[in-house]
Amino acid sequence: MNPVQLYKKIPKNLINEKIKDELLSFFSNQPKPITGIGSILLKELTKDGSIQWSDLIDLIGYFHQKRKEDEDIWNTNKRKHFGIYYTPYSIARRLVSETVGNSIEDVENKTFYEPCVGSGVFIIAYLDEIIERSKDINSKFIQKIIDNIYYSDIDEDAVGLFESILVRYIEGRYGVTIKPKKE
Repeated sequence: MNPVQLYKKIPKNLINEKIKDELLSFFSNQPKPITGIGSILLKELTKDGSIQWSDLIDLIGYFHQKRKEDEDIWNTNKRKHFGIYYTPYSIARRLVSETVGNSIEDVENKTFYEPCVGSGVFIIAYLDEIIERSKDINSKFIQKIIDNIYYSDIDEDAVGLFESILVRYIEGRYGVTIKPKKE
């Protein structure tokens, strides 16, 4: 089931910040759902005993976007007013793959800027592309790449969300501990 369909299965009265925090906890190596809906989400996000990382990122991004629809600003909602739109991981990954091309030479010395970070789907796709193409995955290499990534967003909540995802994602997916960037 795709993340949008999964989100739509959650009863509206259960969609709150606790669910977002529970989803963030799924980045650990041994996620432990707290609520009944958390157990259902974890089951849906797991395939062959492993979390489907791209689906988790997509679900968190979609969750964030939909929460912005609940916030009114002037005569519209915050999501539409600020142009907060969800990009699925699969599309971000394809765009990143085509942009990076065949060469990842000296990639740890190149910079990456994401002006509309949202939940970080483009940065996550970029990191996955680089890490999966690299032969030597270690914390020093990944940290150097992270240190050359810059991001911003008109939505301060999105920046905070991405920052809470990044370290958890790298540790959960690749088993590497990194230091978050100091912006």
